[in-house]
Amino acid sequence: MLLVIIVAYLPKTKRVQITQEEYYQFDPALIDIEEPAQAKLMSLHTLVGFMKSFPSLARKYYQDCDKKLYDIVLPYIK
Repeated sequence: MLLVIIVAYLPKTKRVQITQEEYYQFDPALIDIEEPAQAKLMSLHTLVGFMKSFPSLARKYYQDCDKKLYDIVLPYIK
């Protein structure tokens, strides 16, 4: 379920436009979830954490999921 919910906060893009500095300086304790950029970073952190913890499970889920979900998540996974 988490892997589906995350997609709602990730804008559809062909290329992720986040710098490494921006990603690593992000502090989840200080976010405003109503701010789209911060919600995107929070979702990206959650996705990366899940992919690091359960890479084969996440890869299998996204390979077998609906094409619309896969198209949104693919640039972030790469």
